[in-house]
Amino acid sequence: MGESPYSLAFGTEGVLPPEVIFLTLRIENFTPEALEAGLRKNLDMLKERRAKAHLKNLHYQRAVAQLYN
Repeated sequence: MGESPYSLAFGTEGVLPPEVIFLTLRIENFTPEALEAGLRKNLDMLKERRAKAHLKNLHYQRAVAQLYN
């Protein structure tokens, strides 16, 4: 799965509108503990995501270099 430079630098998070009219299953089952666990998991995976993005960038640069050299 490709990662954008923005998501690698700043991450992603969901934002709820000020007024939630229709409650969804996700909103009803929300717990701060689950949120914290998810954020910690994303933080743990950050180095891996950056490494994958770096490898993709190296592959792209080598492919471009072969075309022009």
